[in-house]
Amino acid sequence: MNADGFCFFTLSDRTGAKHEYEVILHDGMEGWDLYTKIAAIIAPIAGSGLLAVLASKGGSAMDVDIEALAANEGIGSSLRSVIMGFDPRIVNDLFHHVTRDGTKLDSPAARGMAYRANYDEQALAMLKVMTINGFFPAASEIEKLVAAAAKLAASKAGEGKSSETPPPAA
Repeated sequence: MNADGFCFFTLSDRTGAKHEYEVILHDGMEGWDLYTKIAAIIAPIAGSGLLAVLASKGGSAMDVDIEALAANEGIGSSLRSVIMGFDPRIVNDLFHHVTRDGTKLDSPAARGMAYRANYDEQALAMLKVMTINGFFPAASEIEKLVAAAAKLAASKAGEGKSSETPPPAA
C-alpha cells in the first residue's frame, strides 16, 4: 500500500489472462459499515472448524483436502452460507473503490462484463479487497482455500479432456 491508501494486485482470469487491480481503502465510516456486514456473513466459519483445519496445516490451505472439507456438514454448510450471504448490495459497496484494468467495478454492469463465466477471479478479488481493507483478518486463509479449490477444479476438468475452448476474456 502506498502512502495515499492505494493498493495494487494482479489476478488471472480463467483463461490465464492477467488483470491489474487498484484498490482505494474505504474511509472509516464506510469501512465500519461494511466490516459489520461482512463479519456477520463470515461468522459461521469461525465455529465450523474451517479455520482450525487451516491453522493445523500451518496456515497453508494448499494441503487441505477440499472435498473432505466440503463433505463435513458443518464446514460445507458454513461455506455455502458465506457465499450466499454476499448479496449484490454488499458486493457493490465492497467494490466501490476498485478498478480492474482501469475500469471501475462499482456497478453490477461493470462487474457483469468483467466476471462473465469468471467467478473464481471475482471471489479472489472480493477476498483480496476484504484483506486489504482489514475487514476480515483471516480472509487470507479463505483466499488460499479458494485457490486450492480452483486448483482442484482445474485438475478435475483436465481429467475430462473436453475439446471445448473457453470463451475469450472479458
